Amino acid sequence: MKNNLLKKEIVRHIFSLLGLSPVGFGKIAITHKDFLSDKTVDIEYNDNKIINHNVFVSQIKTEEFTIKFLVIDLTIDNNLEAVLVIKMNDLPLHIMRLSYAEGDQTEFQIVIDNKSKEAELSIQCQLLLGIEQIISLGLAWEKLDDFEVLRTAGLLICQE
Repeated sequence: MKNNLLKKEIVRHIFSLLGLSPVGFGKIAITHKDFLSDKTVDIEYNDNKIINHNVFVSQIKTEEFTIKFLVIDLTIDNNLEAVLVIKMNDLPLHIMRLSYAEGDQTEFQIVIDNKSKEAELSIQCQLLLGIEQIISLGLAWEKLDDFEVLRTAGLLICQE
């Protein structure tokens, strides 16, 4: 059974923990200017207009794990929208898309064997719990240089 309202709230909470909210975007956490990549994602829209979207990349590292984050800023006309890709060690990629515009759809997918599928509610909850625990540790964000796998995964959900 799909619960789209709960999925949207889980994704919004994860986004807000990472600074991906109308208040924090571009100022804190993973969207801070220090993590802005020189690569962009170019998307052609229905009106044949191509927009270059900013990409932010960062990571949190400890002796036990490395978590890599990639954000594609899809904001147009002040309607905050973003794609978030998270990769931890050997776990599958988690991809989320959220728009703060009224009525827009929220996505939460995992990538297994190079194919994305809707993440089950239990996976969504586990990721939310994990992100809350990691953020509570107060670990330092670092720049990420090798992010092509994350960028490719993010493109999967951008093209929907």
